[in-house]
Amino acid sequence: MSIDPSSLPRSTFVPAAPVVKPSADLINQVLDELQVNHFTDEEGDICAPWDGFRVYFMLRGDKHEIFTVRMFLDREFDPADRPRMLELLDEWHRQFFWPKVYTHEHEGKLRLIGEAQLDCEPGINRELFVFTTRAWISTCISFGNWINEQYGPEDKPAADGEA
Repeated sequence: MSIDPSSLPRSTFVPAAPVVKPSADLINQVLDELQVNHFTDEEGDICAPWDGFRVYFMLRGDKHEIFTVRMFLDREFDPADRPRMLELLDEWHRQFFWPKVYTHEHEGKLRLIGEAQLDCEPGINRELFVFTTRAWISTCISFGNWINEQYGPEDKPAADGEA
């Protein structure tokens, strides 16, 4: 017998002071403090580009209470490589808690997306928010490096005039 999650009582948890409610302004402040280059895209999501991937910082949920970080690896893979990729992702998930990484096929190419989420409905201690954001960025970078080490260097097309 399982319990309907919606029937569970809401937590009365109150985070340690100073408590903040995540907002786009807070995310921008934290990224500025961490000296992370970032911009706001046309959908209002905050994006930080790195060489080889982009990380989006978003607030989701009915009350914008879910702090979500998504990494989109720029590198594309052949869909025929999915079995090998899934083995590698299983290995990653056995070793690390985040980001959770999954495959997505788009326009005939296999893409990798990493994701981490934190429910901040009761608010969050600002120091914990900064620590979590820094940790998620660090592990996104680690994943990008790790998958390239595991999969091998990316074959980049030669520039015009190069053989």
